[in-house]
Amino acid sequence: MAQNKKRIRIKTNFVGSDFEIEVPTQYSVRDILYSIMPEFVKDSRIDEEIREEWEILVNEKDIWFYPDNLETQLKTGDLLEVYLTPLGGG
Repeated sequence: MAQNKKRIRIKTNFVGSDFEIEVPTQYSVRDILYSIMPEFVKDSRIDEEIREEWEILVNEKDIWFYPDNLETQLKTGDLLEVYLTPLGGG
């Protein structure tokens, strides 16, 4: 692994399930979301949509408990879990 990269474990319910990615060391949770699922991320409303429709955990702790929220920096070996919340209706 290059010195300017970190390896993050990812779990999702919509983008391939469990996998690992290597990203630049400066990447935040937000940057990782943009890189692994650009079709799901809309620039204009990302924070609002994510709060309402996604569950994001870093090392099994809700992202909103971290002071930097989506700007949280991860380190090699961290686990990022991203789940789309099923919408109800009929």
